[in-house]
Amino acid sequence: MSRTPKSAKRFLAVVALAAMLLLLIPVLARHPQSVETIYTRHLYFGLTGLLSTASSALPFSLSEISLYGFAISLVVILTHTLKQKLWKSGLKKITLLVAIIISWFYLGWGYNYFRLPLDKQLGLTELEAEISGARFRENLLWCLNSANAHWRAMPNWSLRELDEKIEQSYHRVLLDLNLPMTPGKRRPKLLLVPAVLNYTLTSGIFGPFFHEVHLNSDLLPIELPFVLAHEKAHQMGFAREAEANFLAALVCFASADSSVQYSGYFSL
Repeated sequence: MSRTPKSAKRFLAVVALAAMLLLLIPVLARHPQSVETIYTRHLYFGLTGLLSTASSALPFSLSEISLYGFAISLVVILTHTLKQKLWKSGLKKITLLVAIIISWFYLGWGYNYFRLPLDKQLGLTELEAEISGARFRENLLWCLNSANAHWRAMPNWSLRELDEKIEQSYHRVLLDLNLPMTPGKRRPKLLLVPAVLNYTLTSGIFGPFFHEVHLNSDLLPIELPFVLAHEKAHQMGFAREAEANFLAALVCFASADSSVQYSGYFSL
């Protein structure tokens, strides 16, 4: 009787886990309250408390290093496969690599896409509104007038100082909204190769694998507060872009620093 090698068993286990996590998506999408209670506020809060604290202790981005490591591994596997014509072995290695990434992503952060929407948590009522030219003009003028009224000369931010201001404002806003403060440390980091963000026209990015907050080092001072607040919202488990923007605006508006307030209005 032949036995399955341990490496084959590990491969099957990882692929099966990734497949199961993907199959869970339509189920979880129908039960946002369960995702909120079980996954976000228990599993995710515990995990991000550990991962974000550990990764914040390092001055460089683990997410960036891992991205380069993944790219190099993929090139090495493909090159070796083509040279040796080991198609089955190469496909197996790539499948394993993809399965690990899928599993890590969804277990570590991705299921937050299916948590209870923020408007439901806040008890907001959805109303249908007719978007007329007059209504659009009214809202546009409000945004412009609010931004002009809050104009301030922007300082050259120290990331540590700005981080403290945004954190303090988050504590106030989440308390007012009766939402829990997500555990962990959200120290902003800059990439070693900022061209990665510039090439994709990205202002900032949250790394879901090590729960790191990244900022584009080429951002203007007026952009930094809002972008930092936005990326912190992702670390807090608010995966949807609209919700992260909403919280970032509230956090900037609620800041005791008028320059941070101006960044919020400017970003509307």
